[in-house]
Amino acid sequence: MIDRLIENWLDKSTEKSFQIPFSYILSAEGYKVIHVTRHCAMEQGKDIIAISPDGQPCAFQLKGTTNNKKIKLKQWQNELLGQCLQLITTPIAHPSIKSKEHHISYLVTNGEIEEEVFNSIYLFNKEYEEKGLPQYMLNTMVKGEIINKIKKYKEQFLPIEI
Repeated sequence: MIDRLIENWLDKSTEKSFQIPFSYILSAEGYKVIHVTRHCAMEQGKDIIAISPDGQPCAFQLKGTTNNKKIKLKQWQNELLGQCLQLITTPIAHPSIKSKEHHISYLVTNGEIEEEVFNSIYLFNKEYEEKGLPQYMLNTMVKGEIINKIKKYKEQFLPIEI
């Protein structure tokens, strides 16, 4: 029953409503969460800034899809591509990030991503890899991955009994 509640909640979440729970998941996985945006012009495509367990700076762009929808090609082209370009190419500007390494970038959605968008991301990543810039690649995380992470750590976040 708990697993169904989690899935139902995630299906109905907006990017703002799953931002804090996603930050807790990152913390449970050993990330050091440095910043969670208030969603202003200064975010530069970075909703969450964290340092991975191995010390690598990471930036996460969250996108909510309601009612179990997918990110479609039109949304990718008109809305997300620009945000993801900022996410990937703009360095993290935060006093807690001391590393000179470029950050790892993630597009995280509580829904799914259509095949055409996966293909576009694949070609985008391949282009940067061929230019010798693999640090500019975009990683993705979709609903199923988030649900698995929540289930793995649910005892840390949910009451023992309902």
